[in-house]
Amino acid sequence: MDTYRIYGELLTANLYKINKTENQTEITLDNYYENNTPITIPLDHKINIQKNIDKYFKKYNKLKNALVIVSQQKKEAEQELDYIESIVFSLENAKSIDDIVDIYSEITENIITKKEIYKKQKNKISKKKPKEKEIILQHTTIDGFTVYIGKNNVQNDYLSIKFAKPNDIWFHTQKIHGSHVLLQNPDNLEIPENVLFTCAQLAKENSKAKLSSNVPVDYTKAKFVKKSPGSKPGLVIYTNYKTMFVK
Repeated sequence: MDTYRIYGELLTANLYKINKTENQTEITLDNYYENNTPITIPLDHKINIQKNIDKYFKKYNKLKNALVIVSQQKKEAEQELDYIESIVFSLENAKSIDDIVDIYSEITENIITKKEIYKKQKNKISKKKPKEKEIILQHTTIDGFTVYIGKNNVQNDYLSIKFAKPNDIWFHTQKIHGSHVLLQNPDNLEIPENVLFTCAQLAKENSKAKLSSNVPVDYTKAKFVKKSPGSKPGLVIYTNYKTMFVK
């Protein structure tokens, strides 16, 4: 793309001294982008210099527009890949048939519904199941505080967006797939450091980094955890966070 732009600009800048009557297959000019180092520019001898210039700028603009489209496609593909990796994580940590069924239901809603081959199968499954299944969250108690852990993307969404109260404390491994962990704090108490650290450990143990050391875990109040419109299950954005490193 940039090569075509440079060709067009150099030809335009030197148009006044180029012999427009000769049918040339190439021309050598000083490249002012590279300290006037000579550069040889291919030419289509069947057309004049001005049309060669137009041809190069047309190629440049075509690739420039393609870059915008491809960059967006790349971003969408990376987001889709990231989501699929979260599904793999959920499958690796599934402990019962019910867990597998929950993950399959999520997949049919977010990945394969556009494929005709699955539509009939999906419709059969949806008839057998209620429209909304009750979400039962795994929880534990740490020094009198109740802590909840999401087991898959759907539970993570429910836990962080619907179930959480504004002053609850939310935990998640930084840029690593894992469960959302929520410490209930209805009275907006000052949480002891050891309780925060134990919650961070839970976030690490329920993530892809469970066997790693010095894992960064972000935590913040639940009111600072949001979901972007149209984003995949389990994907949230958060602000006003602190980071704790768990060995």
